[in-house]
Amino acid sequence: MTDDNTHAKQDYENAILFIKSQREHKRLLERYNPTFDLTAQDRIKATARRVGLDMPVTYKPE
Repeated sequence: MTDDNTHAKQDYENAILFIKSQREHKRLLERYNPTFDLTAQDRIKATARRVGLDMPVTYKPE
């Protein structure tokens, strides 16, 4: 193999490894951080519930 082909093959292998690693990272985040895909407000409510509290009802002037 030429030097260019060797570098191209290594780049290809690195790209495949990077994509697999990203997929695994996302899977682990979803598994161990269940509030990962929630909005900020929903994340606060879920955290409060986890320690046995409820969020107070917020006042909304109408």
